[in-house]
Amino acid sequence: LGVDVFLIISGTIVAKLVVEKKPSAIEFLKRRISRLLGAALLVVVPFGMFIFLVLSGDELKNFIQSTIAFFLGISNILFQIESNYFTDFAIRKPLLHTWSLSLEVQFYCFIGLMILLSRQHLVRLVLGASIASFILYLYFQFADPDFVIPYSSGNSSAVFFNPVFRFWQFGLGFGIWFLFTRTNPLNAIIVNTTAAVTIVISVLCFFLIKTESAQYGSLAIFVSFGTAWLLISGRHLIPTSDILTRLGNSSYILYLIHFPMLFILEWYDLITPFLLWMGILFCLILADFLTRSVEPKLISFFRKNSRALILAPIIVTALLPVYAITDFSKYEYSKFIEKE
Repeated sequence: LGVDVFLIISGTIVAKLVVEKKPSAIEFLKRRISRLLGAALLVVVPFGMFIFLVLSGDELKNFIQSTIAFFLGISNILFQIESNYFTDFAIRKPLLHTWSLSLEVQFYCFIGLMILLSRQHLVRLVLGASIASFILYLYFQFADPDFVIPYSSGNSSAVFFNPVFRFWQFGLGFGIWFLFTRTNPLNAIIVNTTAAVTIVISVLCFFLIKTESAQYGSLAIFVSFGTAWLLISGRHLIPTSDILTRLGNSSYILYLIHFPMLFILEWYDLITPFLLWMGILFCLILADFLTRSVEPKLISFFRKNSRALILAPIIVTALLPVYAITDFSKYEYSKFIEKE
């Protein structure tokens, strides 16, 4: 459900950028992808070195495959075909969480294309695509469970990973940005009451979520529209402080490093409540440090060096020939092979 919140906020940020800065399609893509790529390299490359030391056989092969898919911006499509996010085995895919970043890249490419084709009608095109996406989401999530979506491990997997069924969340965030400029304030009592109720129920949703995809679909709708309502009317209920600001700024890197941390704990059989809390604390400290000291330099570097922005993913995806010609079957399987 955190991804649902993330997509709404991302749509709002993109709308603000497109409307206020009025970048060209190339400038827009350069700004947004450099924002994602710097931190991704900062986390994925060192973690990949660890993975090459501990994984072998098919699992190493799958990791290389998912790394390539991530830097090509299609890891969500890869996981749509082969995975279900709501399984115990999901933690054994070290880069599974990067699916949402590929989703972001695909949204950015769509917005860039719309800027290139018709900046004048950009808002209408985005909102129209969002409505169509939401209708498809409702239909395949709830109305027709018997229809099998091609190239997926199941309808729930496709609805979860595929940008066609996710664009409405991005578009919802995109649309509500225009409500930020409302000059007629809503009734304060109504705003504060509904916003407070939304906060409480949204927090409960994070604890109530189960592995059943249908339940996730229902809660995702509430959390998405609840987030939108909070952004429109209830943002003043959340106190601002230096700590919360730093947490918000480091949330992207925190998202990147939390899944590798879980993978490492699982790998060494260290999943205990105490070590999980210590891991969370470590991730918070590391994310804050990287956000304040390293990430800004990487973002600035990639924005000033277009060639580096293009070459960095190409260098990583150069692993593809290695993956294609290596016989991974000669390695022993790791302990994460599923038990029969």
